[in-house]
Amino acid sequence: MRPLLEYSITVEKICNLLSAESSLDGQLKITGVSSDDKSIQPGDLFLAYPGKSNHGAQFAQNALS
Repeated sequence: MRPLLEYSITVEKICNLLSAESSLDGQLKITGVSSDDKSIQPGDLFLAYPGKSNHGAQFAQNALS
């Protein structure tokens, strides 16, 4: 899910929108979103959710490297 426009959002803003907390630096900018660990680029938010046979959390370490 690559964004069509050059746009970023901070971790703080995402947390505010979702009424969530994070231990990450609130000023960290997110510039893309993906649930595919092989397509993650610097600045992307990796979404790990359950699939038919695997849970995305199993691929989180791959997304970080």
